[in-house]
Amino acid sequence: MYILLLLSRLNVVYTCTEDIEENGRIFAYQIHTDGSLTQIGCVDAGGTSTCYLTIDRDQRNLIAVNYWDSSLAVIPLSREDGTFLDGVKNLYDPRQGQAMRAAAKKFGGANHSNNDESTIAQRQVDPHSHALVSCAKRNRSLLEFSSSHHHADCACEPLSGT
Repeated sequence: MYILLLLSRLNVVYTCTEDIEENGRIFAYQIHTDGSLTQIGCVDAGGTSTCYLTIDRDQRNLIAVNYWDSSLAVIPLSREDGTFLDGVKNLYDPRQGQAMRAAAKKFGGANHSNNDESTIAQRQVDPHSHALVSCAKRNRSLLEFSSSHHHADCACEPLSGT
């Protein structure tokens, strides 16, 4: 686990796992006054290589960005205590259910740490989401992603009511 997202109003922190074979898991922890943590929830992230977490403007949904399969998952939150109300409520999948074409390094695919032409070509066969940043004042979201077909630093899209 390496990502931390703090919902300071409720003293809750969220973190996730990252794996290209299994869906990520998102954990919620209550932070006590002495700094200790108590796990208050765990949900499936809806995709693999979960790499970014954010909370919507109204603090009703946690949004998870899954790098490897480029999916975005919306998970409802309790406004009273920050716990997960349910699993994935909405899932955006730019591949529309199609399998990833690039193989992971573990299975003979590209080592994403290398930047030679062959590696770049292999890893850009599929889209990979990097982050989603909610712009509360404009009711828009910024999604950073990359692929040979859809290369952009960010795309601005209106937020849905989810």
